[in-house]
Amino acid sequence: MSSILDIRVLDVVSSTNDIAKELILQKKVSHGSVIRAHYQTKGKGRQGNSWESNQGENLLFSIIITPQYYLPSQQFILNQLVSVTLADFLQTFIPDHPIKIKWPNDLYVNDKKLAGMLIEHTILGNTLSYSIIGIGVNVNQISFEKSPNPVSLRILCSKKLNIDSLCVQYTEKFLHAFEHTNPFDEEILSKRYHAALYQLNEVKTYLINGKKCQASILGTTKDGRLMLQHEDGAINYYELNSLKYL
Repeated sequence: MSSILDIRVLDVVSSTNDIAKELILQKKVSHGSVIRAHYQTKGKGRQGNSWESNQGENLLFSIIITPQYYLPSQQFILNQLVSVTLADFLQTFIPDHPIKIKWPNDLYVNDKKLAGMLIEHTILGNTLSYSIIGIGVNVNQISFEKSPNPVSLRILCSKKLNIDSLCVQYTEKFLHAFEHTNPFDEEILSKRYHAALYQLNEVKTYLINGKKCQASILGTTKDGRLMLQHEDGAINYYELNSLKYL
């Protein structure tokens, strides 16, 4: 544990986001507090998806922040900031394996999932009161039974990594980036996010409204919708959870 950071390491929890919510209600945490667990019984991602992780082998944690200068309409800026900073950080351990951001915030290497996030917000008035940034990174696990397409840092770099150190290093990196990011000047961040976007400008198959269709990703909008160009040239915009990658 860092002498500066408030990192609370627990053994087994339902999910670190759940614990973070409880501590926020109890007013026992503040901006920058971190909840980390060796194992989650109900680790989850978007759409209720579960997160497979052997006990003590991966980095499972939640960072609590108070983005009071962010409007509710600017939630996607935080999503981009977390995605870009985590991708940049993990890239230093696997420089020969480019990391891509699968919209909105999964990290992929060669079509395999390395990390995922679940970011939850509490809105008070016209600002974001609290944001809980739940992150799962496959670090030292080398065998997966349930996940369809996982990969870990250990598989990619052929060495075991110190999870405590990874947690401290990334939290410091993210909090520094957060403090130096102006939510009303998002152009540079948006460019970095789009430069790393998974399957950008590639014709791929998606499941939309129960039908398979081919389209290419052109980018995202400021509010986080995915921009797809279909075979007939039409450009449509999709909300989170409205389409599925195939």
